[in-house]
Amino acid sequence: MLATSEGHLTNAIYPHQSLLGDHTEKEHLVEVTPPSHNNPGLQWCSTEKPTPHKAVDLNNTSLNHYYRNLLIEGGYYIPLGCVSRHKVAIIVPFRDRQFHLHSFLNVMHPFLIDQKLAYRIFVIEQNGKGLFNRGGLLNVGFLEAKKYSNWDCMVFHDVDLLPINKEIPYSCPNWPRHMCSTVVKGNKISKAHTFFGGVSSMTVNHFQKVNGFSNMYWGWGGEDSDIFLRLRAVGIPIVRYNKAIGKYLSLSHVQNTANPNRHDLLKTAVDRYLTDGLSSLNYKVISATNRLLYTHIKVEIGF
Repeated sequence: MLATSEGHLTNAIYPHQSLLGDHTEKEHLVEVTPPSHNNPGLQWCSTEKPTPHKAVDLNNTSLNHYYRNLLIEGGYYIPLGCVSRHKVAIIVPFRDRQFHLHSFLNVMHPFLIDQKLAYRIFVIEQNGKGLFNRGGLLNVGFLEAKKYSNWDCMVFHDVDLLPINKEIPYSCPNWPRHMCSTVVKGNKISKAHTFFGGVSSMTVNHFQKVNGFSNMYWGWGGEDSDIFLRLRAVGIPIVRYNKAIGKYLSLSHVQNTANPNRHDLLKTAVDRYLTDGLSSLNYKVISATNRLLYTHIKVEIGF
Protein backbone atom coordinates (compact mmCIF):
# COMPACT_ATOMS: atom_id res chain seq x y z
CA MET A 1 0.00 0.00 0.00
CA LEU A 2 1.11 3.56 -0.68
CA ALA A 3 0.03 6.76 1.02
CA THR A 4 -0.74 9.46 -1.50
CA SER A 5 -0.15 13.15 -0.90
CA GLU A 6 -3.87 13.40 -0.13
CA GLY A 7 -3.57 10.79 2.61
CA HIS A 8 -5.64 8.05 1.00
CA LEU A 9 -4.14 4.58 0.96
CA THR A 10 -3.87 3.07 -2.48
CA ASN A 11 -2.81 -0.18 -4.02
CA ALA A 12 0.44 0.13 -5.94
CA ILE A 13 0.90 -1.99 -9.03
CA TYR A 14 4.57 -2.31 -9.80
CA PRO A 15 6.10 -3.18 -13.16
CA HIS A 16 7.11 -6.70 -12.16
CA GLN A 17 3.53 -7.65 -11.31
CA SER A 18 1.60 -9.55 -13.95
CA LEU A 19 -1.91 -8.20 -14.57
CA LEU A 20 -3.43 -9.02 -17.76
CA GLY A 21 -25.66 27.44 -25.15
CA ASP A 22 -23.02 29.92 -24.49
CA HIS A 23 -20.05 29.83 -26.77
CA THR A 24 -17.78 31.79 -29.04
CA GLU A 25 -15.70 30.43 -31.88
CA LYS A 26 -12.07 30.20 -30.80
CA GLU A 27 -9.99 32.64 -32.86
CA HIS A 28 -6.80 32.24 -30.85
CA LEU A 29 -5.48 30.39 -27.85
CA VAL A 30 -5.50 32.37 -24.63
CA GLU A 31 -3.25 31.57 -21.70
CA VAL A 32 -4.84 32.96 -18.54
CA THR A 33 -2.17 34.25 -16.17
CA PRO A 34 -2.25 32.55 -12.76
CA PRO A 35 -3.13 34.95 -9.93
CA SER A 36 0.30 34.51 -8.36
CA HIS A 37 1.82 36.37 -11.27
CA ASN A 38 -0.36 39.38 -10.53
CA ASN A 39 -0.09 39.21 -6.77
CA PRO A 40 3.01 37.49 -5.39
CA GLY A 41 1.55 37.78 -1.89
CA LEU A 42 -1.13 35.16 -2.52
CA GLN A 43 -0.84 31.94 -0.54
CA TRP A 44 -1.23 28.38 -1.76
CA CYS A 45 -4.82 27.16 -1.71
CA SER A 46 -5.60 25.06 1.34
CA THR A 47 -5.95 21.31 0.92
CA GLU A 48 -8.68 20.73 3.47
CA LYS A 49 -10.13 17.26 3.24
CA PRO A 50 -13.84 16.99 2.46
CA THR A 51 -16.18 15.54 5.00
CA PRO A 52 -15.65 11.75 4.95
CA HIS A 53 -18.13 9.92 2.71
CA LYS A 54 -19.90 13.14 1.77
CA ALA A 55 -21.83 12.36 -1.40
CA VAL A 56 -21.57 14.29 -4.63
CA ASP A 57 -24.91 15.68 -5.80
CA LEU A 58 -25.52 13.52 -8.87
CA ASN A 59 -28.97 14.96 -9.50
CA ASN A 60 -27.86 18.36 -10.76
CA THR A 61 -29.91 19.20 -13.84
CA SER A 62 -28.26 22.57 -14.35
CA LEU A 63 -25.21 24.41 -13.09
CA ASN A 64 -26.23 27.02 -10.54
CA HIS A 65 -25.23 30.64 -11.03
CA TYR A 66 -22.65 30.61 -8.24
CA TYR A 67 -20.46 28.07 -10.05
CA ARG A 68 -21.35 29.31 -13.53
CA ASN A 69 -20.14 32.81 -12.69
CA LEU A 70 -16.77 31.49 -11.51
CA LEU A 71 -15.95 29.91 -14.87
CA ILE A 72 -13.87 31.41 -17.64
CA GLU A 73 -15.06 30.64 -21.16
CA GLY A 74 -13.79 27.27 -22.32
CA GLY A 75 -14.68 25.49 -19.06
CA TYR A 76 -11.64 27.02 -17.35
CA TYR A 77 -11.44 27.79 -13.64
CA ILE A 78 -8.74 29.43 -11.51
CA PRO A 79 -9.28 29.73 -7.74
CA LEU A 80 -9.73 33.27 -6.44
CA GLY A 81 -7.68 34.53 -3.52
CA CYS A 82 -5.13 31.70 -3.53
CA VAL A 83 -2.81 29.82 -5.88
CA SER A 84 -3.80 26.28 -6.84
CA ARG A 85 -1.19 23.61 -6.25
CA HIS A 86 -2.34 21.71 -9.32
CA LYS A 87 -3.11 22.72 -12.90
CA VAL A 88 -5.19 19.97 -14.47
CA ALA A 89 -6.55 19.31 -17.96
CA ILE A 90 -9.64 17.08 -18.00
CA ILE A 91 -9.76 15.19 -21.32
CA VAL A 92 -13.14 13.66 -22.30
CA PRO A 93 -13.44 11.48 -25.44
CA PHE A 94 -16.90 11.96 -26.90
CA ARG A 95 -19.46 11.14 -29.55
CA ASP A 96 -23.28 11.02 -29.49
CA ARG A 97 -23.61 11.27 -25.70
CA GLN A 98 -25.28 14.68 -25.23
CA PHE A 99 -27.32 13.62 -22.21
CA HIS A 100 -24.23 12.18 -20.53
CA LEU A 101 -22.21 15.31 -21.31
CA HIS A 102 -24.91 17.51 -19.79
CA SER A 103 -24.89 15.46 -16.58
CA PHE A 104 -21.10 15.28 -16.54
CA LEU A 105 -20.59 19.05 -16.75
CA ASN A 106 -23.23 19.87 -14.16
CA VAL A 107 -21.66 17.45 -11.67
CA MET A 108 -17.97 17.95 -12.40
CA HIS A 109 -17.66 21.73 -12.25
CA PRO A 110 -18.88 22.09 -8.64
CA PHE A 111 -16.88 18.99 -7.71
CA LEU A 112 -13.64 20.36 -9.17
CA ILE A 113 -14.14 23.98 -8.06
CA ASP A 114 -14.65 22.84 -4.46
CA GLN A 115 -11.22 21.17 -4.65
CA LYS A 116 -9.62 24.53 -5.52
CA LEU A 117 -7.99 23.21 -8.63
CA ALA A 118 -6.96 25.23 -11.65
CA TYR A 119 -8.49 23.19 -14.45
CA ARG A 120 -10.03 23.17 -17.90
CA ILE A 121 -12.40 20.61 -19.41
CA PHE A 122 -11.68 19.55 -23.00
CA VAL A 123 -14.34 17.54 -24.85
CA ILE A 124 -12.75 15.79 -27.84
CA GLU A 125 -15.46 14.72 -30.29
CA GLN A 126 -14.83 12.14 -33.01
CA ASN A 127 -16.48 13.11 -36.26
CA GLY A 128 -18.33 10.60 -38.42
CA LYS A 129 -19.96 7.23 -37.77
CA GLY A 130 -16.97 4.89 -37.95
CA LEU A 131 -15.75 2.81 -35.03
CA PHE A 132 -14.92 4.85 -31.95
CA ASN A 133 -11.23 5.25 -31.13
CA ARG A 134 -10.93 6.21 -27.47
CA GLY A 135 -7.15 5.96 -27.30
CA GLY A 136 -6.67 8.12 -30.38
CA LEU A 137 -9.07 10.77 -29.05
CA LEU A 138 -7.24 10.90 -25.72
CA ASN A 139 -3.98 11.41 -27.60
CA VAL A 140 -5.59 14.25 -29.57
CA GLY A 141 -6.85 15.76 -26.31
CA PHE A 142 -3.37 15.61 -24.80
CA LEU A 143 -1.73 17.35 -27.76
CA GLU A 144 -4.46 19.97 -28.19
CA ALA A 145 -4.69 20.76 -24.47
CA LYS A 146 -0.95 21.46 -24.38
CA LYS A 147 -1.54 24.31 -26.85
CA TYR A 148 -3.67 26.10 -24.26
CA SER A 149 -1.43 25.94 -21.20
CA ASN A 150 1.35 24.16 -19.35
CA TRP A 151 -0.58 21.53 -17.40
CA ASP A 152 0.84 19.60 -14.46
CA CYS A 153 -1.21 16.55 -15.36
CA MET A 154 -4.08 15.24 -17.44
CA VAL A 155 -7.17 13.36 -16.26
CA PHE A 156 -8.52 11.03 -18.95
CA HIS A 157 -12.22 10.78 -18.16
CA ASP A 158 -15.09 8.83 -19.74
CA VAL A 159 -18.19 11.00 -20.01
CA ASP A 160 -20.47 8.34 -18.51
CA LEU A 161 -18.61 8.03 -15.17
CA LEU A 162 -19.42 10.39 -12.30
CA PRO A 163 -17.65 10.48 -8.91
CA ILE A 164 -19.93 9.39 -6.10
CA ASN A 165 -18.15 10.95 -3.13
CA LYS A 166 -16.15 14.11 -2.61
CA GLU A 167 -13.13 12.31 -1.19
CA ILE A 168 -11.76 11.55 -4.66
CA PRO A 169 -8.98 14.09 -5.26
CA TYR A 170 -8.35 15.19 -8.83
CA SER A 171 -4.98 16.63 -7.89
CA CYS A 172 -1.89 15.60 -9.84
CA PRO A 173 -0.36 12.25 -8.86
CA ASN A 174 3.27 11.31 -8.34
CA TRP A 175 2.57 8.11 -10.28
CA PRO A 176 -0.10 7.29 -12.88
CA ARG A 177 -3.36 6.88 -11.01
CA HIS A 178 -6.31 4.65 -11.81
CA MET A 179 -9.12 6.54 -10.11
CA CYS A 180 -12.28 4.45 -10.54
CA SER A 181 -11.55 1.48 -8.29
CA THR A 182 -15.27 0.79 -7.86
CA VAL A 183 -17.96 1.33 -10.49
CA VAL A 184 -21.66 1.23 -9.65
CA LYS A 185 -23.91 0.38 -12.58
CA GLY A 186 -27.55 -0.13 -11.69
CA ASN A 187 -27.64 -2.83 -9.03
CA LYS A 188 -24.18 -4.10 -9.92
CA ILE A 189 -20.86 -3.09 -8.39
CA SER A 190 -17.58 -3.90 -10.10
CA LYS A 191 -14.14 -3.48 -8.55
CA ALA A 192 -11.24 -2.10 -10.61
CA HIS A 193 -13.25 -2.88 -13.73
CA THR A 194 -10.31 -2.27 -16.03
CA PHE A 195 -6.59 -1.99 -15.52
CA PHE A 196 -6.35 1.70 -16.41
CA GLY A 197 -9.66 2.63 -17.98
CA GLY A 198 -12.66 4.77 -17.16
CA VAL A 199 -10.94 7.55 -15.23
CA SER A 200 -7.18 7.84 -14.88
CA SER A 201 -4.62 10.59 -14.40
CA MET A 202 -1.00 11.00 -15.35
CA THR A 203 1.66 13.69 -15.44
CA VAL A 204 2.62 15.09 -18.81
CA ASN A 205 6.09 13.55 -18.55
CA HIS A 206 4.83 10.06 -17.78
CA PHE A 207 2.33 10.18 -20.64
CA GLN A 208 5.01 11.25 -23.08
CA LYS A 209 7.40 8.59 -21.81
CA VAL A 210 5.05 5.80 -22.94
CA ASN A 211 4.13 7.62 -26.19
CA GLY A 212 0.53 8.04 -25.00
CA PHE A 213 -2.22 5.58 -25.87
CA SER A 214 -2.16 3.24 -28.83
CA ASN A 215 -4.08 4.50 -31.88
CA MET A 216 -4.88 0.99 -33.13
CA TYR A 217 -7.90 0.09 -30.99
CA TRP A 218 -10.97 0.84 -33.12
CA GLY A 219 -14.10 -0.14 -31.21
CA TRP A 220 -14.60 -0.88 -27.53
CA GLY A 221 -11.83 -2.25 -25.35
CA GLY A 222 -8.11 -2.82 -25.22
CA GLU A 223 -6.51 0.63 -25.18
CA ASP A 224 -6.62 0.84 -21.37
CA SER A 225 -4.88 -2.51 -20.90
CA ASP A 226 -2.40 -1.51 -23.60
CA ILE A 227 -1.26 1.61 -21.76
CA PHE A 228 -1.04 -0.40 -18.55
CA LEU A 229 1.44 -2.68 -20.31
CA ARG A 230 3.36 0.33 -21.63
CA LEU A 231 3.73 1.77 -18.15
CA ARG A 232 4.88 -1.56 -16.80
CA ALA A 233 7.40 -1.92 -19.63
CA VAL A 234 9.13 1.37 -18.78
CA GLY A 235 9.11 0.72 -15.04
CA ILE A 236 6.40 3.17 -13.94
CA PRO A 237 4.06 1.89 -11.18
CA ILE A 238 0.33 2.58 -11.13
CA VAL A 239 -1.59 3.51 -7.98
CA ARG A 240 -5.28 3.03 -7.28
CA TYR A 241 -7.51 4.64 -4.71
CA ASN A 242 -8.94 2.56 -1.93
CA LYS A 243 -12.10 0.89 -3.25
CA ALA A 244 -14.18 2.72 -0.65
CA ILE A 245 -12.88 6.05 -1.95
CA GLY A 246 -12.67 5.65 -5.72
CA LYS A 247 -16.38 5.01 -6.32
CA TYR A 248 -18.04 6.12 -9.55
CA LEU A 249 -21.54 5.91 -10.98
CA SER A 250 -21.80 4.54 -14.51
CA LEU A 251 -24.58 6.24 -16.46
CA SER A 252 -26.75 3.93 -18.51
CA HIS A 253 -25.57 3.55 -22.10
CA VAL A 254 -25.35 1.16 -25.02
CA GLN A 255 -21.86 -0.28 -25.24
CA ASN A 256 -19.86 0.52 -28.36
CA THR A 257 -19.03 -2.24 -30.82
CA ALA A 258 -16.18 -4.31 -29.42
CA ASN A 259 -12.81 -4.45 -31.14
CA PRO A 260 -12.45 -8.09 -32.26
CA ASN A 261 -8.67 -7.67 -32.61
CA ARG A 262 -8.01 -6.27 -29.15
CA HIS A 263 -6.59 -9.47 -27.66
CA ASP A 264 -4.15 -9.95 -30.53
CA LEU A 265 -3.09 -6.30 -30.35
CA LEU A 266 -2.34 -6.61 -26.65
CA LYS A 267 0.18 -9.35 -27.39
CA THR A 268 2.34 -6.80 -29.24
CA ALA A 269 1.64 -3.77 -27.03
CA VAL A 270 5.16 -3.53 -25.60
CA ASP A 271 6.80 -4.09 -29.00
CA ARG A 272 4.76 -1.27 -30.55
CA TYR A 273 4.75 1.44 -27.93
CA LEU A 274 7.61 3.53 -29.31
CA THR A 275 6.08 3.74 -32.79
CA ASP A 276 2.31 3.62 -32.07
CA GLY A 277 0.89 6.53 -30.10
CA LEU A 278 1.55 10.26 -29.92
CA SER A 279 4.37 9.88 -32.45
CA SER A 280 2.13 8.28 -35.09
CA LEU A 281 -1.16 10.07 -34.48
CA ASN A 282 -2.93 11.27 -37.61
CA TYR A 283 -5.79 13.72 -37.09
CA LYS A 284 -7.34 16.94 -38.33
CA VAL A 285 -9.14 19.52 -36.19
CA ILE A 286 -12.48 20.37 -37.78
CA SER A 287 -13.49 22.98 -35.22
CA ALA A 288 -12.42 24.30 -31.84
CA THR A 289 -15.03 26.19 -29.85
CA ASN A 290 -14.85 27.83 -26.44
CA ARG A 291 -18.19 27.11 -24.82
CA LEU A 292 -18.87 28.36 -21.33
CA LEU A 293 -18.65 24.93 -19.68
CA TYR A 294 -16.02 23.27 -21.85
CA THR A 295 -13.61 23.55 -24.75
CA HIS A 296 -15.13 21.60 -27.64
CA ILE A 297 -12.68 20.18 -30.19
CA LYS A 298 -14.13 18.18 -33.06
CA VAL A 299 -11.71 16.05 -35.04
CA GLU A 300 -11.25 13.61 -37.88
CA ILE A 301 -8.99 10.84 -36.68
CA GLY A 302 -7.01 8.25 -38.63
CA PHE A 303 -8.09 9.69 -41.97
